[in-house]
Parts: sequence; C-alpha cells; structure tokens
Amino acid sequence: MKMKSFAFLLLSIASTMIFCQCTSSSQVTYAPHRTTPNKALSGVVTSSYPVRVTKRSGAGAAIGSIGGAVLGSQVGSGFTARAAGSMAGSWLGGIGGHATEGAIRSRSAREITVNAGGRIYRTISKANPPLQRGDRVLVLTNVYGQMVSIIPSSY
Repeated sequence: MKMKSFAFLLLSIASTMIFCQCTSSSQVTYAPHRTTPNKALSGVVTSSYPVRVTKRSGAGAAIGSIGGAVLGSQVGSGFTARAAGSMAGSWLGGIGGHATEGAIRSRSAREITVNAGGRIYRTISKANPPLQRGDRVLVLTNVYGQMVSIIPSSY
C-alpha cells in the first residue's frame, strides 16, 4: 500500500512540474547598457489604443494544479481510478488557476506608437493621463538605438 501511495505522490508532483514549466519564462534581469538612455529624439504620437496587460507568474497554475490533484485523487476507489482522477484534476486545476491568475492580475494600458527621427517606436504605457494621438514626446534611446522610454514634451 505504501508503494502505491508513493507512486501516486510522484505522479502528482511530476504532473504539476510539467504544467508549471510550460507557464514559466525567463528574461534578462540586469543589462545597464540596454536601459540607460543615450540619446533623446523629438517625436509625435501617431496612435494610442486601449489594451489589457496581464502579468502571470505561474503561481496560479501551480496552486491550481496541486489543489486539483488533491481533489482529483478523491475520485474512485482503486489505485488506477485515483491516479487518473489526480492527473485530470491536476491538469484542470492548473488551467483554472492559470486563467484565474490572469483575470486577477490584468489591468488597462495603452499601446502607443511614436514617429521620431524617421523611425517608428511602439510601447505599452500605463501612464495616467495617457498619451493621445498628436502629443509631442521625447523618445529616449540606448546605445543601440532601441527605445528606453517615452516622456511627454512641453515644447
């Protein structure tokens, strides 16, 4: 009986790890040459549209997957039925947790397009009040010419 419980636990943990690995992402966390402004270009906002921004950490999927596995293991009376219930509960709980986290952490923003120095720059802005079409701005760029920031201009 202990061997079946151990196999069931390993199956649940493996399912949770696989599902959570699919929702994680990596990014560069320290690169000062990419984030330090090197040049300021004057420009004009050519478009400004409302969008929804969602930031997910994967915690919702992990918690939902674990909870679903625990609840799913209560289905049926044999080892096979409990293992199948645990797997199905893990996947359904992970999907539900992922969706719930997205709904909770979603917020309004604007997609801003700017024409500066003959180039087009796009960004997502959560600034309040938002930049509107026709607003004059300064586009701050790094050493590679990539946009670092857009700030309102008062000229």
